[in-house]
Amino acid sequence: MARLVGARSQSAAFALSEAGAEVPASVVVGGSIPTGAQKSPSGEDANSRSPVADPFCVVGLANDALDEVRRRIQQQTLGHRGHKADPLHRARKLLTMASERVTGAGRARLRGLLDAGDPYREVRDARRR
Repeated sequence: MARLVGARSQSAAFALSEAGAEVPASVVVGGSIPTGAQKSPSGEDANSRSPVADPFCVVGLANDALDEVRRRIQQQTLGHRGHKADPLHRARKLLTMASERVTGAGRARLRGLLDAGDPYREVRDARRR
């Protein structure tokens, strides 16, 4: 499980200590995005360390994954990349928007666009995860 740092400019150790947590010796402060098997910034094996992730990077990775699912489904169902009138192409901004920022009208519009363009509910499921 990744421990999230509160702000981009805060160091991981400072953020954990401010939260009242002791900073374990296994935490290394570095500037890498968690992407599979790699060496840590200190040159040691990354699997022996606790990952610390910037929340902006985590949200960005989640939005990228959602966008890949949306493009794949659009390509499978329509046979082409996004055009102006395609439902999933029109829903891209609403899909990546934080759910608490979407108004009631936006939710209804998103629901209608997903019903029209996502026959197997894969985009809807990817958004929930």
